[in-house]
Amino acid sequence: MLVLIFILLIVSCVLFYLYYKEKNKHIEIEIINEKIKRENEKIYKENENLLEKQRLINSFYEQKQKELDIIQKSIEESEQVSRNAFENYMDTLDKEYELKEKEYYAAIDLLNKSYGDIQNKVNAEIDQIRIDLDKISATRAAAIQAQLEEEKIQQQAEYYSLSIDDVDKRETKILQSIENELRDPRPIRMIIWQTYYSKKANELAARVLGTEEKCGIYKITNKTNKLCYIGQAKKIRERWREHMKCGLGIDTPANNKLYQAMYKEGIDNFTFEMLEECAAADLNEKEAFYINLYNSYDYGYNSNKGIRNS
Repeated sequence: MLVLIFILLIVSCVLFYLYYKEKNKHIEIEIINEKIKRENEKIYKENENLLEKQRLINSFYEQKQKELDIIQKSIEESEQVSRNAFENYMDTLDKEYELKEKEYYAAIDLLNKSYGDIQNKVNAEIDQIRIDLDKISATRAAAIQAQLEEEKIQQQAEYYSLSIDDVDKRETKILQSIENELRDPRPIRMIIWQTYYSKKANELAARVLGTEEKCGIYKITNKTNKLCYIGQAKKIRERWREHMKCGLGIDTPANNKLYQAMYKEGIDNFTFEMLEECAAADLNEKEAFYINLYNSYDYGYNSNKGIRNS
């Protein structure tokens, strides 16, 4: 009985030990499970954090990828723009080169043409200067000859003036003395001209000018005071006859110093000479030259200094 009780006691102890041990083991398991649970929760949170970080990273990556794509696109567009700009620049350079090349050859052609034009202009100017020099030389020679002729004319004044004898002079004065009695003296003056002077004027022109008509510069000189008049005419013979008629008071313009002197002192008191024969185009220039040479504007019968060609 005791043995049985002892065995029961031992069995009870063993069972109690096993129970206690099992209980402790269960507690430990619960502790471990709790610890595992906490670890799992921690891992879960960490996993969530990691997932969130991954989402952020993915989002950041996607954003950066988009930025990279934009940058890449911008780079490609920039490269395309650069290529287009370079091609346009090269095209511009080619066109400018072609333009400048055309301008260069045009300038060469213009230079050659200009050189030819300048050469022609210079040659023309040289020819004109040569012509002017010839004119000046001819005028100088004529002026010298005119000076040399002055003494000859003074010695042969009758040769260069109207040859009116004393009888004609006396009759002319008689006719002129009645002019103031007439309402119109022109008819009597025409009679004087036709009767006493017209033929003598033709004879004077034939002596001095010859038989052919002359174009040029002439001089009319007062034999008393040596004052002169320089004139020009394409037909000197006709012009001298006009001067003589005006000197008689026929159709005389007002305030003409030469005709006033002729009417007062007589036409036969004036010599008529040709200074230089010249072309009609040179008349103005030659007349101005001789007016200046003889100073016939300040000390003579010319009312102006002549007209010089421009």
